[in-house]
Amino acid sequence: MRVSSNELGSLLNRVFEGQGFVDFEAATKQVVWLQQCGLQGLAHLADCVDKLEQSSDSLVQLCDDSAEQMSLNCYHNSTLAVGGAAVDLALSEAMQTGTATLRLEHCHNLIFILQPLAERASRGMNCMAHWQVAGSPVLEHLAIFPAGDSYPNYLVWESLEPAARHRDDTLTLACSDAIEALEDYKEQYCSSGTPYLAQVTAAEFQANERCSLDKGIAVDDAVWQRLCLLGERVLVASTEASRSRGAGPADSGTSGA
Repeated sequence: MRVSSNELGSLLNRVFEGQGFVDFEAATKQVVWLQQCGLQGLAHLADCVDKLEQSSDSLVQLCDDSAEQMSLNCYHNSTLAVGGAAVDLALSEAMQTGTATLRLEHCHNLIFILQPLAERASRGMNCMAHWQVAGSPVLEHLAIFPAGDSYPNYLVWESLEPAARHRDDTLTLACSDAIEALEDYKEQYCSSGTPYLAQVTAAEFQANERCSLDKGIAVDDAVWQRLCLLGERVLVASTEASRSRGAGPADSGTSGA
């Protein structure tokens, strides 16, 4: 089936609100953007939606704010919950120093970081994300957004690091006023001889998004129904809250004979 971005966004807002997300609209944007750009946002969400939970207390903690690299403890929250704030922190530091690197520790569902990065990069800052995905083989993912662009150059390759160094709950963000700093980072982790398993250009992302806007967003029927069931939590909760406040049929004393 195909749905509009508004239809999908409305449903996801209810899902994330029901999961206790403080900024459920930001989480919705992350999923919709990935889906529109061809990165299977709904499939990634389906893999983790039953485990998502957010508390409004102590979402993240800055553990290391050295000039070389900041470190953020995300306390096993999803990037859907903390990604926007993390990108804003890196961006703020880069605006003061020229280049900033932020390492997110104990964070999950890392691919969703791409939407807040796209949003901030479009405002004029070079941005990058790098993370690993566990498996056999372990895969490295890296996306670089040139300043002013809303779409990245996205690479995937097999990790060359020793197995002991693999981390699938860690994400490195970088923001810089010089694109060369991010290209140097890429070369450090991916040598010129490393074959790419996937390479998606900014133009391909843009074409995918335009197609989704023109034809609607493709959604698996089973995933849609599952999300609808999760979204009902908000509707039920609202009804119960309304009744507790006295909403419903007028059964209290009324004026009259």
